[in-house]
Amino acid sequence: MRICFFGTYILGKGYPVNQTILQALRAGRFEVVECHADLWKNPQGRWSSLNWLLSPFFWFHTLWAYLKLIFKYYKIGPYDLMVVGYLGHQDIFLARLLNLLKGRPVVLIAFNSLYETVVQDRKLFCARHPVALFMYWIDKTACRLADLVLLDTKAHIDYFVREFELPPSKFLRVFVGSGFESAHSTPTIPSKPESVFEVLFVGTYIPLHGIETIIQSAKILETEPNIQFTLVGHGQLYPEIKEMAERLRLSNLKFIGRWIPADELVGYLASAGVCLGVFGKGEKAQRVIPCKIFDYLAVAKPLITADTQAIRELLIHRENAYLCPIGDEQALARQILQLKNDPELRQKIAMNGHQTYLRFCTPDAIGKALVQAFHTLESSHTAC
Repeated sequence: MRICFFGTYILGKGYPVNQTILQALRAGRFEVVECHADLWKNPQGRWSSLNWLLSPFFWFHTLWAYLKLIFKYYKIGPYDLMVVGYLGHQDIFLARLLNLLKGRPVVLIAFNSLYETVVQDRKLFCARHPVALFMYWIDKTACRLADLVLLDTKAHIDYFVREFELPPSKFLRVFVGSGFESAHSTPTIPSKPESVFEVLFVGTYIPLHGIETIIQSAKILETEPNIQFTLVGHGQLYPEIKEMAERLRLSNLKFIGRWIPADELVGYLASAGVCLGVFGKGEKAQRVIPCKIFDYLAVAKPLITADTQAIRELLIHRENAYLCPIGDEQALARQILQLKNDPELRQKIAMNGHQTYLRFCTPDAIGKALVQAFHTLESSHTAC
């Protein structure tokens, strides 16, 4: 089967989804031809505000990217199925238009709701704001235009079905996977006990992460010897979180206030005694498994994250992760201490987590699910 992978999809740091799907498709023995034009120069910063929507330069750049896509599309030749890459909610309109004559099935890698992100999670607009209503329309129409929509969890599928009044058959769950190359996806558990027990968080400081819970747990553990918290990354709530830490005068916490490349991040992971996932109290935290979770599993790091509906699709408490009551800093502090004092348990959940990743989350594993779904979609479309 020949697949056209289409759009202004993101291939940069912090967004492994498209690379994972591309690797999965090739692992599934699909022939993949990419029809890509770069649009998102700074994907991490685009949700901190939406002022770029008012920029004439952005719309000129979008028009130019779409002209390049049209030119490339007419050079790729025949294909059996089109996949619109993430974040392609707006690209599927052009994809459907170009696909009219060929009439092939179109798959959208959604993995996110624009409305959910800007209104319900990051609260940049109220639900009745014109921008919020426009985002809602984009989400719903993009999914309706697709023959199949890929989402990261069954909990997220339930949300799309309920919120946008769409049939469950429209969706397929596909885990996000890790952004690490295969060379990095090996266990990094230190061979010797360290004098300092490193507690590592990596993220973009969005409300979903619940970083205030981490800060409060660091305060609780401030008098415990040899526990050091390291927070890597930057983003929407970074100034507020750093101010909170300074106000509490934490001596056991340090910030690495920038996004670091994978080669450098591996060093931080290698020295970490435990890695922290997300602890946000919002509804979106119940529905997603963020990229960082898969990265920790890929390199066999013991993980503590919130106990959510989505996370239980993949992880089991005390088997391949430590699951914490959501937003509970006291419980998080207790669990960090438990893992610090029980190296055998740390080793168990780290290695079991890595085996879970190898079984369900590698490009090969994802590719197997896509092979069946795409062949079924192509066959049913041909029959029609």
